[in-house]
Amino acid sequence: MEVPGPLAECAGVVVEEWDALSSDAVAVQMNNGNTYQATQWADILEPRGAEPIGWYRSEYYAGKAAITVNKLGSGNAYYIGANFGPDFLSDLFGGLLRTLDIPHIPGLPEGVQASVRRGGEGAYLFLTNFTTSAQTVVLDRARESVLYGGNAGERIRLQPFGVEILLYE
Repeated sequence: MEVPGPLAECAGVVVEEWDALSSDAVAVQMNNGNTYQATQWADILEPRGAEPIGWYRSEYYAGKAAITVNKLGSGNAYYIGANFGPDFLSDLFGGLLRTLDIPHIPGLPEGVQASVRRGGEGAYLFLTNFTTSAQTVVLDRARESVLYGGNAGERIRLQPFGVEILLYE
C-alpha cells in the first residue's frame, strides 16, 4: 500500500520517498515566497491530483513537492510532508483562518485554550489557562464577564490554571 495509505486518494498525493534528516534542516519555499526549515524527516511527494504549494529548495530533492493541497468536494485536504517549527504552522493555519473567515484570537499564549460554546441564550467564550504562570489574552474588543460580572476589558489576565467566561455575541 502506498503511503499515506487510505488517505492517498483524499490527499491527492503519494509519498515517493522519505528521508530521515537527523540533525540536518532542509529549506522549503512556499508559493507566497516565504521559506521555512524542515527538520527530522522529509517526504518527497508525487502529486496525484493535488497542487504543490511548497517545494524543497536544497539537497537532492530540490524542486520536489513538500506540501500540497487537494481540492476535495467543497473543501481542501492539505498534506504537509515534513516537520516544521511553530513559525510555519502559525503562518499556514493563520492564513487558512483568515481565508476561511474563521474567528480566532491571534497571539493566544501557549498553554491557553479558547473555545466558543453556544446555548439557548447566546454564545460564550471560554478562556482556560493550563499553565503554572499568569497569562494575558488580548481580545478584539471588551466583553462582559459572565463568571465574575462586569466589563472584562480587552486584556484578560488569567491566573495560573485560571478560567474566564465571556459573552461572545
